[in-house]
Amino acid sequence: MAVSATHPGRPGAIWGARAVAGLEAVDPDAWDGLVPPGSGGLRHAFLRAWERCELAGLTSRPLVLPAPDGTGVAAAAAAYRYDLDLVGVHQLLPGRLLAAVRRLWPRLMIARVLELGAPVAAVPPLLLAPDIDQRQAAGAILDAALAESAAAGAGFTIVQDEVAPTGPVAEALRARGFAQLRTLPTTVLEQDFGSFDEYLGALRSRYRNRTRRILRQSRQLRVERVRDFSALAPEFTGLWRLVHDRATETKREILAEPFFTQAATVPETAALVLRRPDGSIAAFGLVLEDAPWLHFLQCGFAVQAGRDEAAYFRLMLEVVRAGIDGGFRLIHLGATTLGPKLDLGAAAVPLSAWIRHRNPVINLGCQAVARRSRAQALPAPRAVFTARG
Repeated sequence: MAVSATHPGRPGAIWGARAVAGLEAVDPDAWDGLVPPGSGGLRHAFLRAWERCELAGLTSRPLVLPAPDGTGVAAAAAAYRYDLDLVGVHQLLPGRLLAAVRRLWPRLMIARVLELGAPVAAVPPLLLAPDIDQRQAAGAILDAALAESAAAGAGFTIVQDEVAPTGPVAEALRARGFAQLRTLPTTVLEQDFGSFDEYLGALRSRYRNRTRRILRQSRQLRVERVRDFSALAPEFTGLWRLVHDRATETKREILAEPFFTQAATVPETAALVLRRPDGSIAAFGLVLEDAPWLHFLQCGFAVQAGRDEAAYFRLMLEVVRAGIDGGFRLIHLGATTLGPKLDLGAAAVPLSAWIRHRNPVINLGCQAVARRSRAQALPAPRAVFTARG
């Protein structure tokens, strides 16, 4: 990674960011040295696991800016190029109709994309050392991204998702023609409860009664917190796929055994497993411990377990319990099925993707769509808790 750190024609300018061939080409300690607290979705080991997911055309191309003295890394970003199925991701057509149309036009609404950022929502996309010019460093990473995007024939370059609307990164994005597009909101429970019982006691009667019904309906399920869940990867894969196949809000990558096996080696990840008396798994959820955040990442369960055993709602309660017991101030519950998560006391939090298309005319359209998207209203918060003195 010995690359010149300054541009000869621009005195003092940061220069030399480039794409490399996967995370294995980057020293883990150098990479993780840039990851601030609360950005565990960008830690080297976790990204190595996500590199093992299945997504059409997926190639990991992390972007790295060497430190000005030639040692270490001054800035970096996880980056992936892939083929985005715009119809499939947003469920624009029924599956059978889509298959019929694709027999005639195989590439209909499929776009080559270069995406920067974490595969975990609510995480800043760029890793920047604190002692360098933030806007120049962000600009160097973005310029390398645009060069990589052009070389790959990608139309869209996407940066997501936790970028402050003002500041050096937003300035660098706007200067390069990126537009801020509002995407699905996620949900975050901000809490300071001393115990799960205290949390239950703070709920208004309507929500407390609902929670007690869920606990009664799922009382036969016992909860296990598993660190090394590699042996469970085949079962997790099957249960996760059941959720993926019936998803109606959005779907993209496929998580198979290689992902779960690798994720089990990440020290910050754990599995919450709900088992029946016979030992079978009713549901599971992966969490990422990322103080002050606990991120709920993935889950799997059969539709019957969700309906007859309240497995999904019980799993959400166990994520909240794990966050409280672990002392995590922010419990990130994810961006789908917002209703049940709002009932737990979480608030909807806006997310954005910064987008740019290499075709200037199409990019003008992106700018217009982005402006309209920012007018979307968030779901209103619910009065879940009683007043606390």
